[in-house]
Amino acid sequence: MEKMHASVLVRSFQAAFLAAVALSTVPAVAGPQAVAADSQGNLYIADAAHHVIVRIDEAGRESLIAGRPGVAGNTDASGEGALFDAPSGIAVGGDGSLYVADVNNHSIRKVLPGGRVVTLAGSAEAGSRDGHGAAARFSSPHGVAVDGWDNVYVADTDNSTIRRITPDGEVSTLAGVAGVGGSVDGVGYIATFLFPQKLAVDREGHVYVAEVNAHTIRRISQKGEVSTLAGLANAPGEADGSGSHARFRHPQGLAVAADGSILVVDAGNRKIRRINQVGDVETLADADLGAGLDRLPAGVAISGTQAHVTFHHGESVMHTLATGSMTLAGTSAR
Repeated sequence: MEKMHASVLVRSFQAAFLAAVALSTVPAVAGPQAVAADSQGNLYIADAAHHVIVRIDEAGRESLIAGRPGVAGNTDASGEGALFDAPSGIAVGGDGSLYVADVNNHSIRKVLPGGRVVTLAGSAEAGSRDGHGAAARFSSPHGVAVDGWDNVYVADTDNSTIRRITPDGEVSTLAGVAGVGGSVDGVGYIATFLFPQKLAVDREGHVYVAEVNAHTIRRISQKGEVSTLAGLANAPGEADGSGSHARFRHPQGLAVAADGSILVVDAGNRKIRRINQVGDVETLADADLGAGLDRLPAGVAISGTQAHVTFHHGESVMHTLATGSMTLAGTSAR
């Protein structure tokens, strides 16, 4: 696969705990929509433009995990024999398996530690149906997250619902109603979402949802209780503050730090924001690559004390946005 590079940049965080940050370029892929990190410091990228899953190790070496560059399809196999169609969400399970939201195949794929790709749930037929494995239906899922018990959570985007898949492949609807868009808090089917795209989950099993079109961050308990953690529905803007006083503009990638705080890629504002557990929002950094580099930040993953952010549009790049002086401690809860 062709690799692209960009010059190294140095910028300042506008946050009290960090004076400066090095944006150091690593080998890049063309259409990164999401990034995930494992416990060994490897990064995994869902490259929607090239229909592949790529690994970048701690030394910056890039390798193809699954998919054939530039070829869309729907085939379970190993390596380049496996085919995806616009994979846009990725998460790492406890055994090292990768879970992929395969948007145009309307399914959740699983890359086993040995490299073989299998379909965990869904099929190429779009729809909305709970059930086991291939009997379940999704519609253009864009995001996945995995909890400590290897339950997989899915942002079922075109259905405006959040789904849950058990380790044995049983699919249920955690919250929302298929085909009903909105921003209503509540339990289970009382709650509504507006084309949710990205997810994260903490160690307690709370699921966080980036509502890109409603400009909010939602939280779901294990019992399906949905609340708005930060932002105000349908009120885009840029403001730090608590709860509904904060403003986002098209938030996308999410990652949970070891202290329980949530990093948010505020794509429309080109910022990296952080939310604590009571909903206080602060801006950590600019995520703007500078004049002439019109690329929006998309995904974020935490590995050790570093936050990694993917950018897309054109010759996308991935940069490390934090040095050892950043106070993020440990990795995300997957």
